[in-house]
Amino acid sequence: MKPSREISGDGRFVRQPNHFTDRLGPPEPGRYRLYASYACPWAHRVLIVRRLLGLEDLLDVTIVDPIRDEKGWRVPGGDPEYLSELYHATDPGYTGRYTVLKPAGINPSRIVPVGPELDWSV
Repeated sequence: MKPSREISGDGRFVRQPNHFTDRLGPPEPGRYRLYASYACPWAHRVLIVRRLLGLEDLLDVTIVDPIRDEKGWRVPGGDPEYLSELYHATDPGYTGRYTVLKPAGINPSRIVPVGPELDWSV
């Protein structure tokens, strides 16, 4: 397997560090949207937990196309057209990978952090 930013020399997946680490405001309906892909095993887990915790009314979800190219994940019929546009709206100098499982604020449309520091309990 050819090493890359995502694959180490011995074939292991390399997770990039979280870039967006600002704290979220309180969750409320219509405030955040989660961008996920059915092609991502981490996204499956989050979508399952969202359902189990009954957060469907609190956290909207947009499923992106299953194939990622150099522009990142395409949002079918969406605004933005590519998830990478949210990354650059949040940080114009961003140079990392464009990953799914990104919560984004709906107004303004910016990436918000994802990780263990989030508390989506209601």
